[in-house]
Amino acid sequence: MNILYYAQMMWGCMLLFWLISSFMVKRSVKTEGIANRIFYLFFFVLAGYLAFTNDIPFDFLYMKILPQQNGWKITGFILFALGIAYAIWARAFLGKNWSGRVTIKQNHELITHGPYAITRHPIYAGILAGLTGYAFIEGLVKGYLAVGIIIIGMLIKIYREEKFLHEAFGEKYKTYSLTVKRLIPFIY
Repeated sequence: MNILYYAQMMWGCMLLFWLISSFMVKRSVKTEGIANRIFYLFFFVLAGYLAFTNDIPFDFLYMKILPQQNGWKITGFILFALGIAYAIWARAFLGKNWSGRVTIKQNHELITHGPYAITRHPIYAGILAGLTGYAFIEGLVKGYLAVGIIIIGMLIKIYREEKFLHEAFGEKYKTYSLTVKRLIPFIY
C-alpha cells in the first residue's frame, strides 16, 4: 500500500472541492490589496512547491528526518486525513462567506459554530495538520521545511483576516476571539 499516493489523491479531491465551491460565494464588498495577497501567497506557493515536488536541486532537502517505519507513516496518514477532513468541514460550514483572499462579503456572517467553535481558523488548522501529516509520511527535510514556511504565510494572512473581521463585527468578533483559539484548540 502506497500511503503517499492516497494522501496525494486526497489533496487533489480537496482542491477540486475548493475549486467547485469557489463559484458559490457571495460578492465581495471589501478586499485586500494585491500586494498584501502576493506577500502571503509567496509562502503558500513555496511551501506547496517544497512539499509536492522532487526536482529541487538541493540534496539536503531529501534527507530523512524520521525513521520511515510504518508506525510513523500511519500516524502521519491519520493526522493528514483528520486535518483534510477538518479543513473541508470548515469550508462547508463557511459556505458562501468563503474567499481565498482576505475579504468581507456582502451580508457577511460571522460563523462561530461547528469547526469555528473549536478554532477561529479551522481551514488553516486543518491544512496545517494535513501538511504536517504529509511530512510524517514522507519523512524528508523538505516536508518539515514546508510546514514551517506555510505557518509564516498563515500567520500573516490570519493577522490580516482578523483585522478585517474586527472592523466588520466589532465587539462580537472581539468576544468570539477571546473564547476560541486561532489554530490549536486550548493553546493558540
